[in-house]
Amino acid sequence: MMTVLTIKAISRDVYTCVELLDKKYENYLRQAQCDEILYARDLNRRMLANATTTSGMSHIIFDLLSSDVSNARLTTCGIPDEFIGKSFGEYKKAFSAFSHMVLLGVLENTGSPNRIKIEALREAQKTSDVSKLVNNLQKVKGLEINKPVLVPEDEYVLQRYAKAIVLEKNG
Repeated sequence: MMTVLTIKAISRDVYTCVELLDKKYENYLRQAQCDEILYARDLNRRMLANATTTSGMSHIIFDLLSSDVSNARLTTCGIPDEFIGKSFGEYKKAFSAFSHMVLLGVLENTGSPNRIKIEALREAQKTSDVSKLVNNLQKVKGLEINKPVLVPEDEYVLQRYAKAIVLEKNG
């Protein structure tokens, strides 16, 4: 926690990611404005649970995360500006031209959490309707950074600061 506090004191825009072994310390990291928390034990439990119900799942996940072992890797890539505000279906159709990648979904609100929230606050305040303003501010408060949306509906609208989640063939 002290490392996160020190980094954030130097620059609030530095993205911080911490491995947490015990969830009882999560609140402290959230208060320190840690951007991403990896729950090592939860990940292991979920991997074990999936391995018992789906044969070979642990091998699949390992290969997806180990580009040196597999001929493909799980990654993200930027979404061109011309698709922001358009549907996932339109983007998926254009994306099909990339034969070395498979589009799996969208990662919402990527980048500097501080910048995203400040910009969202500015946008939320651009109304004179008080009830709409309160609703907009609640949306900003509930803004989730790096939120994965896997296999969204074709009507899903691509937002600013989103990235494509892709399975990319190496080499």
